[in-house]
Amino acid sequence: MKIVSLVMPVYNGEEFLQNAIESVLKQNYHNYELIIVDDGSTDSTNKIVQRFSDKRIKYFFQNNTGVSGARNLGIIKSIGDYICFIDSDDLLEPNYLDTLVELISDSDLGICNFSIDGKKQVTEIEGKKTKRDTFLGLFSVNSFRGFLFNKIFKKSIIQTHNISFDTDDYMCEDSHFCAKYCQFIHTSIYRDICLYKYMVRTNSASHSFNKKRVSVIYTYKKIINLCTSLEDATLTSIQMSNYYVHLIRLYKLSLKYKEEYKDLIAMLNKELRFNKKDALKNKYLKGKYKLYYLLMFR
Repeated sequence: MKIVSLVMPVYNGEEFLQNAIESVLKQNYHNYELIIVDDGSTDSTNKIVQRFSDKRIKYFFQNNTGVSGARNLGIIKSIGDYICFIDSDDLLEPNYLDTLVELISDSDLGICNFSIDGKKQVTEIEGKKTKRDTFLGLFSVNSFRGFLFNKIFKKSIIQTHNISFDTDDYMCEDSHFCAKYCQFIHTSIYRDICLYKYMVRTNSASHSFNKKRVSVIYTYKKIINLCTSLEDATLTSIQMSNYYVHLIRLYKLSLKYKEEYKDLIAMLNKELRFNKKDALKNKYLKGKYKLYYLLMFR
């Protein structure tokens, strides 16, 4: 039976961590290790982990470097044949692991559906996907997307190709990792069953505006460069449309902080104006975003 390494980064996760760990311990598939990487927590995270005596739980503490650094340490410490990445404030269904292991036994990437606050997210048709179709799924809004938590990866592919998380990716680091990994797959398999419960927290980084949040545009540019290297115009155009959407959303959010982040707002304004013509020509960019370009950047 293959070993699965579940990598769980945590930072000051005392409020939800116990429930997350308990959902792992309820798995029908028992041959796993839970690697908890504490990224410099100052709350009772360590004490919560110590409540559990299960030998499959392995705890590592590091100085705060961010979630990407924590996941990289989890990969290094893992002994599994397969790797899953889960968050410390979410929940797994009991058949999460045995389903994903079944999927990856016949492919290079296993993927399941997931829910956000109880609402099913993916409308993708289930079945085996080609490498190209997998990339399309990573970048399409109604598909399985570039999240980590609904996927299982082969450690052999990660090791052979030295795939890791870029520590200067503060947002969309998951999509970047998935894109790097999918360069080296042949097929994936998607199963239309919700096995991961993603819980939205109001203090999430996605609800704030700061320099780290703006860094997402540089992460997107790295993903676009990766798509360009695949010489697939459709993939590149789809990812460019996602980039334009992120630019607009960031700019709209930034306007609430006019005095605090003048330089960042000016940079976003310049980037939006620079990309206006290409954005309006992009057939994958929704009309409402093109309208925003027309109204705001005449």
